[in-house]
Formats: sequence, structure tokens, C-alpha cells
Amino acid sequence: MCCATSLSVVKLRISLKWKARVIRCKAAVAWEAGKPLMIEEVEVAPPQAMEVRLKILFTSLCHTDVYFWEAKGQTPLFPRTFGQEAGAYELDPLAIAC
Repeated sequence: MCCATSLSVVKLRISLKWKARVIRCKAAVAWEAGKPLMIEEVEVAPPQAMEVRLKILFTSLCHTDVYFWEAKGQTPLFPRTFGQEAGAYELDPLAIAC
């Protein structure tokens, strides 16, 4: 096996190991309609097929988040997390390299 192939195999193994684990991160969680959001640590499952893992640097609530948080016009579903409007993010560099 040449050096370039060997390095690719190592990167792929590291990338797969990184992707395959459950991670813990902070999320804005709504437990009830209209109640204050609680910043809590949550577990995030590993990415599935056709998914990537992103590192969110900061986020915000959009008007749709507020609409669902206030439970207007639909059956309330709680708890739920908000903040999918990422202002900036960083892709897993190993996933790009492989």
C-alpha cells in the first residue's frame, strides 16, 4: 500500500469513528407552548445515510420557530428544540477529505 493510500485509509477510519458516535451538545428546548426556552445538554444521534454532522457556532430563532413555540394553528408537540437557523457553521473536515 503506498503512502497516499495508507493516509486515505487512516483518514477514513478516523472520520467513520467520529461520525459513528453519539455526541452531547447544548440546545434551546421548549417544554411547553410559550414558556421560556431552557438551554439544556442533549444527546445527538450519529448521522445516517446522506447526512453530515455540522458544528454550529451560533444560531437564532426564525419566525417559524416562534410560531411553533407559541403552538399557533397546530397540535402542540413538546418537548422540541429550536434554532436550526445557523448563522455560521463548520463542516467536518475529515468527511470532506474522504
